Amino acid sequence: EDSVQKKVIDTRSLKGEDLETLKKQDPFLYFSIPALRSATLLGREVDMSSLKGDRSSRRASCPSKIESAPSTKIERRSRISFECHTDLILEGCI
Repeated sequence: EDSVQKKVIDTRSLKGEDLETLKKQDPFLYFSIPALRSATLLGREVDMSSLKGDRSSRRASCPSKIESAPSTKIERRSRISFECHTDLILEGCI
């Protein structure tokens, strides 16, 4: 049984300066927020209304039956990378 308590953040009350602080203090929690992660990957600005669970940012063509407000409670995720550092790859070539 996993006894580690996971960090959870509510994005409804976050402001721009809170996001900058979070990005520096806990990047894993920052990038656990789907809107922030996708904006970063796509090279776009963060849509603050999507952090507050605002439905107005969704496409109007989506049927209301399947449209639900995204959760504003985000659980911290972590990742393990198995990629080799460039120095290790080049070391084998030299």
